[in-house]
Amino acid sequence: MFYYGRIWHAVYFITAVFFLFVCAAGVTFTKRVYTDLKDKKVRFNFTLFGIPLCKDTVFEDVKYVSVYKNHTDRDFEVNIYLTETKKKPISVYLDSKQAFKLATSIAAGLEVDLLDATEKGNFIWVEKEKLK
Repeated sequence: MFYYGRIWHAVYFITAVFFLFVCAAGVTFTKRVYTDLKDKKVRFNFTLFGIPLCKDTVFEDVKYVSVYKNHTDRDFEVNIYLTETKKKPISVYLDSKQAFKLATSIAAGLEVDLLDATEKGNFIWVEKEKLK
């Protein structure tokens, strides 16, 4: 039979295992980006503990990639433009360097243009030579 003291030890153990699992899940979560130059496709893959979380997200015929600064939230969005007006947000970062790192790798992999839209009203096309 259990007595009162052992129950608390079991609760502490279960709590520790739960927090260990949450920390391990945070460390093993991965987001992979695959680019296909020939078809101008980009594919995203999300895994947790090496297990796919969802079906791969594929964007076909990408026109260009942009990094946009959201001035109200002070974060940086990486967007993929499929047409001049149809865009899909890919990721959000608090740091511009991380946002540009992802956007540059996608733009270089697909050989498409990169738009720097971090300054309001002053959008700049990044030269393709700088992407490589």
